[in-house]
Amino acid sequence: MKYLFASAAITTVLLSFFSCNSDNSNRISEAELEARVQAKVDEMMKEMESKLTEERESEFEWSYSESEDEMTSEMNKYAQVTSEDRVNLDFPYEGGTYMTLHIRNKGNDTDAFIKVTTGQLHTDYNNPTVLIRFDDAQAESYRVTDAASGDSEYLFFTNPKALIKKMKESKLTKIQCMFYDQGSYVFKFNTAGLTW
Repeated sequence: MKYLFASAAITTVLLSFFSCNSDNSNRISEAELEARVQAKVDEMMKEMESKLTEERESEFEWSYSESEDEMTSEMNKYAQVTSEDRVNLDFPYEGGTYMTLHIRNKGNDTDAFIKVTTGQLHTDYNNPTVLIRFDDAQAESYRVTDAASGDSEYLFFTNPKALIKKMKESKLTKIQCMFYDQGSYVFKFNTAGLTW
């Protein structure tokens, strides 16, 4: 819909421009004018769509950051990627839920964890795992643990180094996990190009 409005606005402006700039001695036919305007509109719309696609793709790629530990002066490193898709949970979590996959390094400790924007992540008490599939390989279970804070939007992987190694070798990572009272959902991540 926004493309339609943008196209109409561009067409109006260009029609005004071309009609104002054509004098009696150098008049072009109405059909030719419309063809020129349409060609220009098509060109501008392609540029807009290309920019929007680039912005959307970069939103779902790895982003990196660092912060200095004030007590040790060591640099803490972080990497995160957002799921390409979102799931729609039932009440009271309407509005769409994304998952982010995080890696962090503090001193000698490396963590990998997932976080959802809404909802409560849930695992089997006796077998706390999530299912992960890398590219076209067979899905594997990875053990997880709750956040120390008790925040149910997080799950931490108990063997982060094994997970990171697999992600560095993969382009697409799918994570299936349970939500409390909501069922099981799969989130897809573009994990290509992880530098860690």
